[in-house]
Amino acid sequence: MALEQVNLENISGLWSGNKKLLAFTLIIACLALFISFKYSPKDSILGLAFLFFIVGFFLLFIPFYWGVIIYERGFYPAKNHKNKLQYLTDNGFSVDYSALGIAIDESQRKVAFTLYRSTQIYICDFYDIRSWSPISETTTTITSNGNIYQKDANAVLVNIANPKHPQFIFSAKSHRHANEWIARLSALINK
Repeated sequence: MALEQVNLENISGLWSGNKKLLAFTLIIACLALFISFKYSPKDSILGLAFLFFIVGFFLLFIPFYWGVIIYERGFYPAKNHKNKLQYLTDNGFSVDYSALGIAIDESQRKVAFTLYRSTQIYICDFYDIRSWSPISETTTTITSNGNIYQKDANAVLVNIANPKHPQFIFSAKSHRHANEWIARLSALINK
């Protein structure tokens, strides 16, 4: 079987949420502008109105925007993956193993890559998978007072026999978790 691509339009990306947030913030800021026109003295109406608009916009948009960023990095990928697993289950895919970005149906010998920042799902057979390997990236941050922080990001890289989409990456919680997925893929595919 060739790589099957499923596009789920009902799982909206965060871009649509950011547009709604921006529109909401602009409406509230315009409401503040209207109120400042109505209730401010006539001699300083433009300056005060503009000040209300700017303050209203930034006091609303910046906290909401950071809330969206926190949501995007933590809760959104897991929720998106869960919604995709539900879609797969509803369409006859038995999810025997899953991690953020991948689902495996052992009985049908299929793998679904549930890209968590996309509305796409890619499904392929076990025999389409050519290789898999753990990948790790360490990010080092030096603060202004000289403290050094390091953060490891672990994932598994899967190469498949498709020239259009030859590689998929799914995240792993730790280096041990990535190695566990490597062993699982080896056991399932080399059966």
